[in-house]
Parts: sequence; C-alpha cells; structure tokens
Amino acid sequence: MSPTGRQISTRYVQLYNELLGVSGILMREALSYKGIDLSKNMSVDAITHAVIFAVEDGKVTESSVRELILDASEYGTKTVYLYRADKAVLKEWNPPMGAAVIASRDAARVLQSTGQERMWYVLREDSRIRMAFSEEHINFTIDMQSEGTIKRPVQRVITVEANSKTGDVTLTMDGAGRKHHHGTKMQYMKYWKERAAVLLGATLEPLELANALTVLQNQDIVEIKNTTIPSETGEKIVISRDPTIQIPGHDVRLGPIYKRASPGRIGFERDEYSWLPQSGANGSAGIPRRVIDTTIFVPAGEVKFTRETLSFETEYVLGHLRANA
Repeated sequence: MSPTGRQISTRYVQLYNELLGVSGILMREALSYKGIDLSKNMSVDAITHAVIFAVEDGKVTESSVRELILDASEYGTKTVYLYRADKAVLKEWNPPMGAAVIASRDAARVLQSTGQERMWYVLREDSRIRMAFSEEHINFTIDMQSEGTIKRPVQRVITVEANSKTGDVTLTMDGAGRKHHHGTKMQYMKYWKERAAVLLGATLEPLELANALTVLQNQDIVEIKNTTIPSETGEKIVISRDPTIQIPGHDVRLGPIYKRASPGRIGFERDEYSWLPQSGANGSAGIPRRVIDTTIFVPAGEVKFTRETLSFETEYVLGHLRANA
C-alpha cells in the first residue's frame, strides 16, 4: 500500500517489484519529462507508487516505465567509449550463434548474472545493433558490530551498440567491483574493449574527441569546469573552477588564466564538461531539461557520466560529441 493508502492493482504488482531497483532520482526525473512533477522530499517508496499510479491513470505508458527500468541498468552513471568502425563490415554483421534476437527494446528485460558474462539480448533494428550483458562482481562493506567485512554481490552491466549507416560504435560499462573474475579494473576494461570488437567482427578506432571539444568551447551548451592548457615550456596547466573566485557558474572560460591563453593553445586530456539545459527542453525532443555532468578523457575517446542519466540524455551528449568530432 502506498503512503497515501491507495493500493496498486494486481496487474501492476510485478512492474512495481521491477521498479524497486531504480533510484528515486531517476524515477522523479523521468516523470518530470512527462509533465508530472514530484516533490524532492518524497521517499523512494512514494515515488515508486507515483510511477505505478501514473500508469494506472493513463498518464504514462507501461512500455515507457519498462524503458526506464532498462535505462537504470544500461545507462545512469556509466563510462562510455566512442569508436568508429567500417560501415561495410557492420552491414554484413550477424548476431552471435544462439543469441535471442529482438526487434524492439520493448522486448528486453533486465537479467541477473551469477558470475561471468550473461547476455541479456541482441537488438537488430534497421541499422542499429545493440547487445547487453551483465556480470556479477563483489564489493565489500564493513559490519559495524563485528567490524568484519561483508561480501556484497553487485551486477555490472555492459552494452555494445553500433550503427551500420554511420559506423558509430559505443561501448558502455559499469565500473568494476572490488573483486571479479577479470582480476583487475584494467583487465576488466581491456576484456570488454576487445570483446566488443570480436562481437561486432570489426576493428574499432577510438573517436578523436579533441576536435569536438574545440568546437564546443565556443558554444553555450556546455559549462567547462576543468580543462588543460599547455605552457610555453610544454608543461600541462590544469585549469579548474575555483569556488573562491566569483565567476558565474564557475566556468573556467570566464577566468583570467583561460582568457590569457593564446587561441588554439587549449589542450585536452581529462576535461569536465557540464551540459546545460536548453530553452524549450523537452524529453520527447531529446533535449535535456537538467544539467548533465561528464568527465571526458580525450586520448581514449572516453566519456564518464557522473550523475544518473536517462537514455536520451546520454545520447544527447554523445550525439554532440560525434557530430563535432
């Protein structure tokens, strides 16, 4: 029963149970894009009930809630690697033998792994190829009473997506747990980078992001919180926002060091970009209405989302980077 006393109909009990793995923040943001604004003081339980009641009342569809459940696992706070591959090779791609191929993401479901990788689904939708996997890793927590450690299994979700028309390839990964069958964090990342290439049967070239950031530095869709400028001697000077300096939004472009830099001398390594809400933002139009924080590691074509994001919010950021690369 909800905090208000209203009961969920039997038909949606299973959907409610599946929503329990989704954070309150993500559920609240998803509803806000549907024109349903909830108080930030609401409990997670109350928000979960609000989502189900919105379905029962016809304000949102069950399929959109199932998409939210998938988004919570496949997007959120992830590390994304952007690549390009040969379009001709991707057009000849065939799914792995024995894989369950679906024609729409509506048919996808979150699955649990009990160890090494488990394939969730293979999506083939026109030029779009998407594969999702999970692994079970182990994290450790401290038991305050015994002062010992407790093993806590966690699911790590990995997706590989490609577009045979554009040649764009995306590898999206959860961070590694403290213990897993790969051994180390670097081995986990290396395995999936190599695995993505094998799954697609293509050579993957990291997308060159320096060009994209050069373009974006002259636009107002981002706020730059950290960037790098090479000095006259070739040393790297990291420019970070300084809360002691009264700069609106703490955008480093408004600070004295950045302004003194010669045009074309802005370097890129590990930069922090916040993607700003745009006027007329509307989720159905693929435009975020809230700030999306990212850390971009240029040499590896890596984009880390440092707050939970919905699928279209993630794609909004990646789309701008690909378009300007």
